[in-house]
Amino acid sequence: ELKGAQVKTVSFLTYLLKSCAEYIRPHEESICKSIVNLLVTCSDSASIRKELLVSLKQVLGTDFKRGLFPLIDTLLEERVLVGTGQACFESLRPLAYSLLAEIVHHVRADLSLSQLSRIIYLFSRNMHDSTLSLNIHTTCARLMLNLVEPIFEKGVDQQSM
Repeated sequence: ELKGAQVKTVSFLTYLLKSCAEYIRPHEESICKSIVNLLVTCSDSASIRKELLVSLKQVLGTDFKRGLFPLIDTLLEERVLVGTGQACFESLRPLAYSLLAEIVHHVRADLSLSQLSRIIYLFSRNMHDSTLSLNIHTTCARLMLNLVEPIFEKGVDQQSM
């Protein structure tokens, strides 16, 4: 019940982001950390996880998304993003990977080669999953295409060292 109340509170705060941004700005980092921490610690309740993912989506629609960038390593863990329950896995994966693709798109130039490797692994695995919709396959393909340049640049940087 406590986690549910925390999720509702974070959901309410993210709902207010656009209309009260100047008041919430000082708490940008803590709100983003709270969403990710709740994803890490919450149960495999599909409704709670979905509410957290919707909060994440609302953050991505604002300048507050910068607070998520340092948390990319945590978000790259599938059990954090989607959960471990079968219901979560089946129902939330499309939304979760769409949101992850959007976050990665914004930070792609700042990612390390190991992070890029993990991202390519995750999204290429989704490309081979026939249970996902064509929409998700297209998102995965576009993201991987957008990662070609950063991967090339990181590879060139390492070779010149």
